[in-house]
Amino acid sequence: MKITTLGASALMFVAAMANAPAFTLDFASLALGTNVPNLPSSLVLNVPGYGNIAFSSGNSSHLEIVSMSGSSGPTKSINMNGGETLVVNFQGATPINVNFGYEEVDSGEVMTSLAPFSPTQYVVSMNGNNAGVSAVNFQVVPEPSAILLGGIGSLLLFRRRRA
Repeated sequence: MKITTLGASALMFVAAMANAPAFTLDFASLALGTNVPNLPSSLVLNVPGYGNIAFSSGNSSHLEIVSMSGSSGPTKSINMNGGETLVVNFQGATPINVNFGYEEVDSGEVMTSLAPFSPTQYVVSMNGNNAGVSAVNFQVVPEPSAILLGGIGSLLLFRRRRA
């Protein structure tokens, strides 16, 4: 069965997307009471293998790291009350499949995340009394240059087989 060059390139692209690195950032290493500053300042955390993620309070509220009751015991989270927003800026490569972990969200309360400004900036808002953001999960698309190099390598391999 012959595989066309275009088909091989498409398969490599799909494989690269499926193998996009996944990252999870939690707040376990931060001290309780650590403040999340108001914009334009931010709390910057480094994710090894990715880069920095900056967290800021979006509406001049007081956000801080507290201990909340998680599904597997006490969990450090960024505490939010009704009407407060958290701005999350990804300072490395553009993330995909961004999800936030929440704690103590009661029935009737709603935590929402939006990407209103750019693909690297998310806003989490709270509609309720008291809940928290406990983790950020995301993937990163491999750089186009890495996909291009893989494609060139496969083209050379196909060309060599035909010769």
